[in-house]
Formats: sequence, C-alpha cells, structure tokens
Amino acid sequence: MQSRSTHPPTPADLTHLRPSDAAGSAVTLVAIVATVIALTLSMRAEVWLWLPGQIILAIALVQWFAILHECGHETLFRSRGIHRAIGQLAGFFSIICRCNSAKRSCSRS
Repeated sequence: MQSRSTHPPTPADLTHLRPSDAAGSAVTLVAIVATVIALTLSMRAEVWLWLPGQIILAIALVQWFAILHECGHETLFRSRGIHRAIGQLAGFFSIICRCNSAKRSCSRS
C-alpha cells in the first residue's frame, strides 16, 4: 500500500489538469460521433438496431451533460469563446439551458 504524502501537490504536479483545446475537441468529437450513431440506429424499425441506439444515446446524453458542466466551469478549452459555443451545443443535446453565470439568466438564443 502506498503512503499518502501530507504535502499538497506543487503546480508542476498539476499541469496535466490544465484546459486543452485538443483534449476538449476530442471529447466533443466523441460525443458528436456517438450522437450521430445513436440517432441513426434509433431511427431503425428493427429492435436489434433500435435498442443499441437508445443505449448509445443515453451514454451520449451523459457525455453532453459532462461537457456542458466543464464548459460552465471553463475547464475544458483554453478559450472562453470555444467554451461558450460548445456549451450552447452541449446544452442543446443535453436539453438543458446553458445559463450565463454573470447574469444568472438563461439565454434562449
């Protein structure tokens, strides 16, 4: 069993936790691909295709919510503008209004 350090981590130990456009784009791309596959399968009449589509769609919904959450904290991308745009997209797919934290009101556009 490893012993726990009583010292807090240094900033150098936490560099892997910084926002990254590449990582954020990869997460968003996976969610988009999963959503397209899920919707394609879910539109099929055959149950053996429809059911996996529904399962993938449920997983994609959770992924979109996670993306929306991270965009709200501005921890997914390096740019505030990208957070805003992807946050709006994630809010659409997760069926949640992305609220503007400065105004505390939902933007419906």
